[in-house]
Amino acid sequence: MTISSIGDLAQSMSMRRHNADLRSDFQRLTKEIATGQHHDLTDAVQGGFRLLAGLEASLTRLSGYEQSSQQAVLLTDGLQAVLEQVNARSSEMAPRLLSSANSGNSKLLSASSQAAEVEFASVVSALNTQISGRTLLAGQDIDTKPLSPAADIMTAAKAAVNGLTTAADISTTLETWFQTGGAFETNHYQGATVPASALVVGEGVLVSEPLTAIDDDIKETLRGFVMAAIVSENSNTLPDSERATLAATSAETLIGANAKLIEQQGRIGTNQALLENRLTEIGTERHAVELAHSSITAIDPYEAATELQNVESSLELLYTMTARLSRLNLSDFLR
Repeated sequence: MTISSIGDLAQSMSMRRHNADLRSDFQRLTKEIATGQHHDLTDAVQGGFRLLAGLEASLTRLSGYEQSSQQAVLLTDGLQAVLEQVNARSSEMAPRLLSSANSGNSKLLSASSQAAEVEFASVVSALNTQISGRTLLAGQDIDTKPLSPAADIMTAAKAAVNGLTTAADISTTLETWFQTGGAFETNHYQGATVPASALVVGEGVLVSEPLTAIDDDIKETLRGFVMAAIVSENSNTLPDSERATLAATSAETLIGANAKLIEQQGRIGTNQALLENRLTEIGTERHAVELAHSSITAIDPYEAATELQNVESSLELLYTMTARLSRLNLSDFLR
């Protein structure tokens, strides 16, 4: 009868290798359960990284679209708020000017005119609004405030009509002053005439904003406020009847410009709706891609927990066997 046996040294080496393998499995499983991801992606994808790389490229692309869309939302919301503020001020000012023009009261007329000059400063300030360090109405010169200070614009406009004695002459002169290529655009617009670059928010989907502070609708609003402010200008020797006519003309100009700016707001609102839908689409697509990505890289938590439990049981069994041979305790063995 032949008896085969394993020598003490061979047995020790075998147990050490088994111990090392169990420890390695224990560490791997612990890490996978903590992260929820496979420790060895090469094994998980079985060398087929093309699909995984494609999914990761899609996630990067979607992230770019999402950031661009969020920036576009910030800018369109900001521009909408600016136009709302400008329209609110002109909507409040126009009826007041008409009322004072029809009142025959020179003091009331002067008070409305002075209020219009204050409102003009607020409108210019709104048009110079910056969001996250970027101006909204300066075209491609996004780092530049589009308009000169309100006081500088008003002073120059008053100088242009100084000495004129009829409302018609003042209105015509200011119309020329504000027209394309005129003194206002040349001396008091500091932005670019080229609109800001469009933002890419999807495959072939761009959001652009052509509106600048020298858009005709905005210049009409500014002209209406300037005309109203000139009504009370002491340097103009206007009879009360001409002052009233100028106030009425400024009110009509503001009302007409207000209607056109409302149309601009409608166009911007269309962009806002597009961006809202685009962000929803991006979120949906991102979720689908993340699920596909997770199906490759994520572990089955139940399977991993079961395997970890088996490894722990094997470690415990190995400890028991080792302890009997060497009288080691568990803490020393796992150290």
